[in-house]
Amino acid sequence: IAIEATMLMKNTAPGLNRAFSAQTFPQFEKTMWQNAREDARSRIIKDSGFMAYASDIDPECVKIAEENAKHAGVYGNMKIFQRDALTIQTEGRRGTLVCNPPYGERLFSMKETEELYKKMGNHFKTLDKWQMYIITSHEEFCKLFGRKADKVRKLYNGMIPCYFYQFFKNDKNK
Repeated sequence: IAIEATMLMKNTAPGLNRAFSAQTFPQFEKTMWQNAREDARSRIIKDSGFMAYASDIDPECVKIAEENAKHAGVYGNMKIFQRDALTIQTEGRRGTLVCNPPYGERLFSMKETEELYKKMGNHFKTLDKWQMYIITSHEEFCKLFGRKADKVRKLYNGMIPCYFYQFFKNDKNK
C-alpha cells in the first residue's frame, strides 16, 4: 500500500518497470512500448517531497517491502522499518495510517484477531491527528475497534470479501 501511495505521489506509472505479454504481440510496434515508457518516465516527479513510512512487525516482510520499493523506484521516498503497529506514535505530525491487519484466517485465531482489534482501537486513539483506513474481513470490526467508521466500502482482498473502514472525520484534524 505504501509503495503504491509513493508511486502515486511521484506520478510514477504502475508497471513501468515490468514487462507485459502484449509487448510480444506482432500488431504492436516495439517502438510504441519504448515511446510509452519514455513518456511515462519523463512525467515522474523527482523531488515530490513526499515521504511514506511503512512498517511491519515481521522482519521478513520488511525486507520484502524494501526490495519491492527499490524495484518500483520509490525506495528513496520511503522509510521502511520493523515496528508493531501498537507502538506507532504521532511525534506531533499529522498523518494517514493505512493497515491490513490479520483477519483470523491465515494468521492468528479469530479470538486473537478480535483481541488485536480491541488493542488497535485503544492505541490508535492516541493518533488523534491522523486519518485511518483499515482493511479487514471482520464485519464487526468497528464494535471491537471502539469507534464508528465514517465510511465503509466493500472490496475483495484476493478472493476474500473485505471491508475498507475509513476514519477521517476528527475534530482534532482541524
